[in-house]
Amino acid sequence: MKDILLVSDNQELIKSLETIVAFLGESYQSRSFSTCESFLNERGADSVLIDSADNATMNKLVAQFPSVPFVALVSGAVEISAEHNLVSVVSLPLTYPCLHKPFTAVRNTVAESQV
Repeated sequence: MKDILLVSDNQELIKSLETIVAFLGESYQSRSFSTCESFLNERGADSVLIDSADNATMNKLVAQFPSVPFVALVSGAVEISAEHNLVSVVSLPLTYPCLHKPFTAVRNTVAESQV
């Protein structure tokens, strides 16, 4: 089993994500926008939680890795729709309940792809 990849240049957000994902009992790796593409090419990931602050990079990665489920993290009035392998959109600030549903969706997507 691979890790969940947490992607953001915001260290405060990364620390929050790491705390919640560890609480959920999931293994993870954290990367910045500048290093996440090479990580995905080299190691892959079961899923990606990605900060939508860099929308262009997020869209590029979602398109480049169609077999990896992505969850976009949005703040403010940003509007993003889940489609294709962008399986969920979660509004910040993060809480355990707001991540539980997307994690369930991601687990189901990963399980289906392994059958």
